[in-house]
Amino acid sequence: MRPEFLLRREHFGSLAYSRRSHRFFAFDEHATEIFSMAARGEGRDVLARPWPFSREELDEFLDEARVLGLLGDDLALRAEVRPDRSSPGVLSAPLRIYWGVTYKCNARCRHCLADAGKRAPGELTTRQMIAVADELEALGVCEVTLGGGEPLTRPDILPFIEALRTRGIEVELTTNAFLVTRPLARELNALALRHVDVSFDGASTETFDAVRGPGTFVKALKGLRVLCDEMACGVEMHVTGMRPVLDELPALADLARDVGCRGIGFLKVRPVGRLREHPELLISPGEFVRAVTRLEELCDARGLSGPTDLHLEELPGKDLFVNFGCVGGNTTCWIDGTGSVAPCSYYQYLDARYVGGSLKERPLKEIWDRSAPFARVRALRPNRKCARCRYLNTCRAGCRVLGMIYHGRPNAPDPYCVAEPDDAVFEAFLLKGRSRRDRAILP
Repeated sequence: MRPEFLLRREHFGSLAYSRRSHRFFAFDEHATEIFSMAARGEGRDVLARPWPFSREELDEFLDEARVLGLLGDDLALRAEVRPDRSSPGVLSAPLRIYWGVTYKCNARCRHCLADAGKRAPGELTTRQMIAVADELEALGVCEVTLGGGEPLTRPDILPFIEALRTRGIEVELTTNAFLVTRPLARELNALALRHVDVSFDGASTETFDAVRGPGTFVKALKGLRVLCDEMACGVEMHVTGMRPVLDELPALADLARDVGCRGIGFLKVRPVGRLREHPELLISPGEFVRAVTRLEELCDARGLSGPTDLHLEELPGKDLFVNFGCVGGNTTCWIDGTGSVAPCSYYQYLDARYVGGSLKERPLKEIWDRSAPFARVRALRPNRKCARCRYLNTCRAGCRVLGMIYHGRPNAPDPYCVAEPDDAVFEAFLLKGRSRRDRAILP
């Protein structure tokens, strides 16, 4: 049984991750030295050592660490500690990795950013994926979200999830649920996933099948019901914010409640991949904000967790990096089915120049620390609109890829900003027809 906490050294001190609450805790150099002494069996010496703060403040910190569970009553460290791999000015490794384990998919969704369908040449083998899992464990990567394509089309997906779990990594699964059977759901449940997200774009056969293909609504709904029945971790319905679903939000909320979902996520849509050819599916920033507001009300009334996009003052502080921009490339990254690594999936599929390297050729740590695309996204300077916004330190200016798509600059405002949605730039984008020919502009 692994300890609840994982502790790793960072440029600001150290970072602790709770596998129980899935929370991150940042500590300064003094707290880190206290933990180091506790790990060496010198916890009692902490009380005798001089510190640049009062004994009262020291006692208060030790009490908080005991309550948290990082220290025992005997001041012994209760955490799994990773060797010091800290890097100046950047996290030593991603906190979470989004991993599209295959391009193979049993649907042909009109909005698929990866243009998934057939298995791609050169996809990582089971052995290669396990080798990456070994590196993730060594680096102290805390969480992995598995997607695709459709991850359940990989015959080795269950053993791979088990490999991640035995290495102490929390796993989330994103699936269309077409292949879910009751025995498979029970196997997934036995692996103690953090949670499962089911992509679900419509509450009716007509709407759903028009987006994802004939016969898909029935298959998805059957799989969703089974997952809700069998998964102790909870299941969330993930709805892509497209025009066909706007009139079905009440029905989607009813459906989510009736089948036993924990909540509903409402995802920003980005004209990347196949969606470039289907601008009629896009909704304006104003429509997005109104839909999120409406869906939140619907979820509250049904006891479901709902979208959090509107609660900028309540979002996690994202205080583990100080530069301008979203979490992509700063606290998270993306791996595709062939082992390519990018700050996020949208960066890769919008412009391949944002791929930092391949795991077949370079370790993740080297790509994370030294590749030019990751350096670019970490060097972005704030635009004037975001720089003066009171939510900057919490939202970090929203999606940088949306800035690239709609303005041609990765540091430009996200038009889907919930504080100031920009319908004018959206309408101009549609008029120019850029959804069919947009190209990213590197900073």
